[in-house]
Amino acid sequence: MRRQDLSDSEISHQVWQAVVSFPYANDAARFFSSLAQRWQACSMRQFHYIDPGQPDKVWTLGPIAITNGTLSTTDTLVGGNGLACQRALTVSNNVAIDVTVCAHNPAHAAVFNIVDQIAAKVAKQ
Repeated sequence: MRRQDLSDSEISHQVWQAVVSFPYANDAARFFSSLAQRWQACSMRQFHYIDPGQPDKVWTLGPIAITNGTLSTTDTLVGGNGLACQRALTVSNNVAIDVTVCAHNPAHAAVFNIVDQIAAKVAKQ
């Protein structure tokens, strides 16, 4: 498992990217399927992010989609002036790839571009 967190100096754009290597491609596929079911159960709901000493932040989870083998959703901060986090998860061979992009009004394709680039590198190995 490897994870990398990136942000600009103002922390107005953030990216979290992670990869998990499974022993076999079937294991990664089963992981993807189980998460697709779990994400669907949370679709169109709200959750509270609690940071001790800070006011709670309420996020609304958007609809869940699976497009071209990539699971995705967008979470929006209630009262956050357009702050949203796009998340995408896919599998390439035996590797699960999970990327989140957070920004004010993020470009829709940003998270998919990152996931696709990582998947292309995994496929070459």
